[in-house]
Amino acid sequence: MDLGLLQRNVAEMIGVSECTIYNWEKGGSQPVTKHMPRIIDFLGYVPFECPEDILGRLDYFKRIKGLTLDGLGSFMDRDPEQLSDWLRYHKRPCRRNLESINQFLAKHGLGVGDQSIMQDKLCEGGRARITISG
Repeated sequence: MDLGLLQRNVAEMIGVSECTIYNWEKGGSQPVTKHMPRIIDFLGYVPFECPEDILGRLDYFKRIKGLTLDGLGSFMDRDPEQLSDWLRYHKRPCRRNLESINQFLAKHGLGVGDQSIMQDKLCEGGRARITISG
């Protein structure tokens, strides 16, 4: 997208340095989450896809809002450590928590709609696989 803007103009709009804009353009670094809301406002669209899975959507919400895990925890009234485990796929939320996450996401326009959330338990190590079916 070429709007004829200088790096310093874009940097001022987003709240970063010119050097940061240069690094983003050249692929030297990626924007940090806290800058995403301003980047989205500047672009006029979200520059990445919304995942179909519920935990992917929760991470998507976190990213587009520019939230840290602590911020998301405050937003959802959840422990940030628990959210970290879920978003890094270290632990899987139970069915009740999945329903709570989906209700939260639906309230913000990102729920999985009329699809039901099911949890299929695997025998090995008590791990669970999350599936969404319609």
